[in-house]
Amino acid sequence: MHYLANKAGNIDSHVYFCRMENEWFATWFNTPYYHLLYRHRDLNEARSFIDQWLKKHPLPVNSHLLDLACGRGRHAVQLADNGYRVTGIDLSEENIVFADKHFAREGLSFVQGDMRHNLGSETYDAVVNLFTSFGYFDTQKENQQVFDNIHKALKKGSVFLFDYLNPNALSQINTDPEIKVIDGVQFDIQRRIDGEYVIKTIHVSDKDSIHTFYEKVKLISPETFRDMLKSSGFTIEREWGDYQLSALHTDSSPRYITLARK
Repeated sequence: MHYLANKAGNIDSHVYFCRMENEWFATWFNTPYYHLLYRHRDLNEARSFIDQWLKKHPLPVNSHLLDLACGRGRHAVQLADNGYRVTGIDLSEENIVFADKHFAREGLSFVQGDMRHNLGSETYDAVVNLFTSFGYFDTQKENQQVFDNIHKALKKGSVFLFDYLNPNALSQINTDPEIKVIDGVQFDIQRRIDGEYVIKTIHVSDKDSIHTFYEKVKLISPETFRDMLKSSGFTIEREWGDYQLSALHTDSSPRYITLARK
């Protein structure tokens, strides 16, 4: 943490520098500002997507699902509401505390954990990883390890639903500064592409304090993901290009969503 003067010259204002090389996500996802900025990504959006997916690909009764990098549990809740047993895992302690308080019940539980670590062996009937909850790590070995862990955690014949941004559609990324004011908190946002990463710098002005956070996500193409999934032992069954589960257009679809089977 570094201490700097704010616009008014008050030395007690503080700036949180989440150094990108020191796992920015461990700090940013654990703050209330992350959830304030993305509060439009709500239960209704999650319900719409999960309902569409399950309509196309219903899972067997009594299936046990893993929502990996579950955040505050918005997708896990929808899966549980469809009658499945669900475990949510997230790195953020704050997320797990929130999910436990608001959503945990019989058949729906939440655990703090790191997707790079062991997730169990032949435990789950399906794993979902949604809303670009991947690509945070600096090495390809770490990213591949996650897919290996997921494959190991699935029972034979079970499925993995994966959702990521499509970097092929980001060539015209808007780099103009963006300002959002939400509940009196101002977010000054700047996006840029730096080599293999898309980086978002977020300056948060909250009363007398200023906080600076980063998002840094690796630009991984659908072609590379196919190779990674196959390397872990998956067979790709379906691919979509948005949350309405429209057909994937590799050069223009905003998302890369795939259903792979062990």
